[in-house]
Amino acid sequence: MKRKSPRLALAISLTPNISFFPLLVVSLAGGNVFWGPAICCLVTDGYGQYYNGEWVKGLKFLAWAALSAVGSVFALSNALDASINHALGYVMIVLLCIVARFACGILAAKDAYRSANRLNMTPEEFRQSPKSKHSR
Repeated sequence: MKRKSPRLALAISLTPNISFFPLLVVSLAGGNVFWGPAICCLVTDGYGQYYNGEWVKGLKFLAWAALSAVGSVFALSNALDASINHALGYVMIVLLCIVARFACGILAAKDAYRSANRLNMTPEEFRQSPKSKHSR
């Protein structure tokens, strides 16, 4: 089996979180919400898991990131058009979605790094590791 690089899995998994919010801020500079940043950055979430060969896990992280990013852009676009009373509710949804987006990226990166380390272990090393008892 080909060895996986934990650092590469971590870097691949962190890319969308580093690039999503600056692109969103740039798109809002003109006062318009642009769906491009959300769509462009969504296709890369879960790539650390794809790199490790864990496609189902990667799709779960992709769905989580998609829902939180699209939710934040949708709520932000409604907040810009709403009155002050309704805008506060939309701002809270935006903040919740942003926290969820960062949590997704952090957990995806952590999982990709750990999975790459686990895939590189020999069966003897895996049996001797303290966490192998919990993963069965």
